[in-house]
Amino acid sequence: MRYLFLSFVFLSQSLAQTPVPVHDKEYICGTGIASDPELLQQAWENTRRADPGILAAMQRYALQKSAQPLRIGTEEVFWVYNFKDNRFDTVRAELKAIGTMSYVWVALGELSNGHVTQTEVDAILSALENRTPPTSQDTTKGILPLERRFFGNPPNINSSFIRGAGDGRTHFLIYDIIDGFSGSGGFVAGYFHSKDQVNTSSSNRRDMLYIDATPGIFFNNTRDPNRPLNVLAHEFQHLIHWNYDTGESTFINEGLSELAELLCGYGLRSPERYLKNTNVSLLGWSQTTDDRVLADYSRAALFTYYLWDQFGEVFVRNLTQNPESGALGFDSALLLSGYSGNLVSTVKNFQIANYVMDRSVGQSYGYGIPLQRQPRPKVHLDTFGPTSSGSRTNILSLGAEYLRFRVMDTVRAMLTITSGIGDIQVIRASSGGTTVSSVPAGLQYESSFVGSPISEAVFVVHNTRTTGNLAYTHQTTGALKSGVALELAHDDGRTQRAPNTLFRPNDTLSVAFDGVSNAKIDSVAMWFQTTGSARLMVRDWNTAYDLSTQPLGGLGGAARISSPIPFTVTDTSFLRTVVDLRQRNISASNDFLVQVLYGAGAPNPLMRRDSGQSAVRSFLFLSSQPTAGRLMYESTGDFYVRVYLGYSDQSTIPPPSSGALVLQQSYPNPLYMRGSTSTALLEYSVPIDGNVRLVVYDLLGRPVRVLLDRFLFAGFYSIEWDGRDAGGGLVPSGVYLYRLESGGDAQTRKLILVR
Repeated sequence: MRYLFLSFVFLSQSLAQTPVPVHDKEYICGTGIASDPELLQQAWENTRRADPGILAAMQRYALQKSAQPLRIGTEEVFWVYNFKDNRFDTVRAELKAIGTMSYVWVALGELSNGHVTQTEVDAILSALENRTPPTSQDTTKGILPLERRFFGNPPNINSSFIRGAGDGRTHFLIYDIIDGFSGSGGFVAGYFHSKDQVNTSSSNRRDMLYIDATPGIFFNNTRDPNRPLNVLAHEFQHLIHWNYDTGESTFINEGLSELAELLCGYGLRSPERYLKNTNVSLLGWSQTTDDRVLADYSRAALFTYYLWDQFGEVFVRNLTQNPESGALGFDSALLLSGYSGNLVSTVKNFQIANYVMDRSVGQSYGYGIPLQRQPRPKVHLDTFGPTSSGSRTNILSLGAEYLRFRVMDTVRAMLTITSGIGDIQVIRASSGGTTVSSVPAGLQYESSFVGSPISEAVFVVHNTRTTGNLAYTHQTTGALKSGVALELAHDDGRTQRAPNTLFRPNDTLSVAFDGVSNAKIDSVAMWFQTTGSARLMVRDWNTAYDLSTQPLGGLGGAARISSPIPFTVTDTSFLRTVVDLRQRNISASNDFLVQVLYGAGAPNPLMRRDSGQSAVRSFLFLSSQPTAGRLMYESTGDFYVRVYLGYSDQSTIPPPSSGALVLQQSYPNPLYMRGSTSTALLEYSVPIDGNVRLVVYDLLGRPVRVLLDRFLFAGFYSIEWDGRDAGGGLVPSGVYLYRLESGGDAQTRKLILVR
């Protein structure tokens, strides 16, 4: 089988402001384009018809090539693939750098027009051989030695295609890849073509990778040698993998290339595209260059990182070098690495870990960002209370679906698999912690949350077959936990970045929230940095909207209230601006947007925003841009907007049954700090709407950390303390007091912290 591995990058025209279009720099390695031998054969026929003289010219050139060692300044002519016309072209290039493991060639045209200079060549050579970013596995090594350590060796062919007989160096050709790029949208950033490893007419007879010069390095009149480095890391893994398994499945091969980028310090692709739809054939791969294949990369990156986290370096190397492909090669690599289980059991654990992300149940998995900021899979069904029923017929092979039930005292569930083969598990979260257990299909599962302010049961339905769909039904009943508001938030309540100052009259700020069945919107709370006036609107969220379809809008759908609600910001304290919606009966059952519409006073009031999320749900609609017209952007950080939901049959949120302010004992207590992720859970109930203040003190009565100081509706709540003071420093071991105050009432409890 012949392979062509490509890297596409989506790059939009950059503006001088903060927001960045969501598709900016999101590349695709288009394996499927040339996995089909018929496509390559057609490309060769297109070349013969379009320019028959090029074949004879290249044959004469091959006879004239010198057999002397390569030197700086040597010029050669190379076959290159033309993606726009599906044919082969030729490019003359000069050898500009030689390392111990690499040659770097640059097309003469890119040298003459100044798009690539020796400065960029030297920087790329250094990244290839000598150094990688601070987040890499070893900053003192370049991409090539790092990947040889983790994955194995490239083929190292000579001109006679004998593996292992070359000089040990990989050739990198920088040229303007012909792909139809016209200034915005997608472009091919680089590729590996297996034709160079086998005796074909268009072979360059060496280990070779191709890197785009324009706009890959040169864009908007600026040269950036760092832009293609993640692509170099990605493509080099493909070259290595071809050496061991020329028929590897696209999913595993691409996933390992995504991991290569992470290990070399260039980050992990966002998991958001996969997590928003986990009912996909896990090993499947789209043959297109649209949003579906971007979701494939998101899934492959996340799954392969999970493998690295769980099984480590030895397994990754065994998986790369195993000559067997797909599931068979995966199971063989597990066995060879000393692990039990197989692909199916690993996928089930992966699907649970994506939701749990809790080290207390044996999960160390977590994308390299704080646990509280990690995105979770989008659930198929999210319900306020325990009551629901339904059926599904299309859970795809090795796919999963999540059903979440919240705000309940008891839940009784019956899930039955009606066709196919699968497993069902339940993730149960309460004030006592998080547990995962199996649920026998066709038998009733029951769980109680009485006395616990935290109540959540997530049923995970796994299709455990590598082919074929699964169907199931579910029926749940139980008792609702009365007097509790459900808070929806994307921020962590602590970190923030500078507010966005771009807003002008008629601009709109949108924050998207997933719908919750049986719920209505009671209120919206916001945190502003400056005072001013604006209007609040609630609309349907068009989850299918693609931000790359600029400049048209379309993120927001039908209105859920008759007209925007004016509000005024007078208090810039944390979440002090509250818009009460309890009398408007706004359904929260489907995905929705909370929008802030700016008027004549823009850009005020400036809304604060969080920082560091992997999946951002905040957007800006700028009604006028001097150079680009009407534009929708994804925000760099979620805005501080929180939504409070009540049960849809209640006109108001009733107070807790106790009628009193209640502060529970912290859990765990004592709090044994085992690294920076250890936290104490503080749970409390508020009997009436009003301002609530929760502060941690030392035994001398000095405030250590203000955990909460804002308006809350009556209900049960919880918050975590990570053992740090107001400045972020670690507090010493000892006894601490935490005090809850609201409505003239107060309660205090002790917490023991041990380091």
